[in-house]
Amino acid sequence: MKETAVEWLLDSLDYNQNMLGIKEIIEQAKEMEREQMIYIIKTYHNNLFYLPLSENGEADRILDLILTKQIKPKP
Repeated sequence: MKETAVEWLLDSLDYNQNMLGIKEIIEQAKEMEREQMIYIIKTYHNNLFYLPLSENGEADRILDLILTKQIKPKP
């Protein structure tokens, strides 16, 4: 199983104790977190519906709508 973005970040910070390249490490952790959220969206959707999300960026667009609060959870 892939490690989570936070686990990777902690491992990377321990490994890079001199803190050089911290910005790159954090940016990579953010990208890993985004990829994990997209995986969750795809898995959740594909388990609910017979028509799976396509690989042409549908999950990316759904995530962007969630992050910009254009899609909100029901109260």
